[in-house]
Formats: sequence, C-alpha cells, structure tokens
Amino acid sequence: MRKDIARLYAAADIVVSSSAFGEGFSNAIAEGMSSGLVPVVTDVGDARVIVGNTGRIVPPADPYVLAAAIAQEFSSPGDLQAKGLKARARIVDHFSMAQCVEAHARLYKSI
Repeated sequence: MRKDIARLYAAADIVVSSSAFGEGFSNAIAEGMSSGLVPVVTDVGDARVIVGNTGRIVPPADPYVLAAAIAQEFSSPGDLQAKGLKARARIVDHFSMAQCVEAHARLYKSI
C-alpha cells in the first residue's frame, strides 16, 4: 500500500494501464491524467472514453504494441508536458466531481 501516490505521479511523464479485461471506469487512468500524465492504455472498459484523443489506446494483451506506444510517447519528450496538460484538461472538462453530481441529478430526474 502506498500513501505517496501524488509524489509518484509528480515524478512521472506517462500513466500506463495494461488491463486485459474486466475494467469499468479506471480511476488510475483518470488520476494519472488529472496529474498531467499522458495516458497509454489498453482498450478495455471505459479507457477509450476516459482518454479520448489525449493519449494512446492499444489492443489488450499485446505487450509489444503497448511497449511501442510507450516508446513513441518518449520519442518526442518535449511534447509530453503539453500532452499531459491536454489530458488533465480532459479530466477537468469531462469527469469533474461537479459534472458527476450533475449527471446523476439528470439521471434521477429522468426516471
């Protein structure tokens, strides 16, 4: 168990999720993106919805494609900060607590 995740995110450039199956909404992906990390994820669960066009989405269970996507992100390190800020903006714009509450309120009102 780690209690210093914010410190680890601050030391990273990329958040990677290599799930093969069984994911819903991945908090790890969203937390990494909200910390300004570029996402490189497998296309499992809601990963594609979370990431949008802010990172790389690869097929699950293909470690070579995942490794290549990670390497591609590091091939232009000057872009990582800008891409990370774009990823953070996506989380703020689409998945903030206020938006979550609003979406649930709309759902309840529609029933």
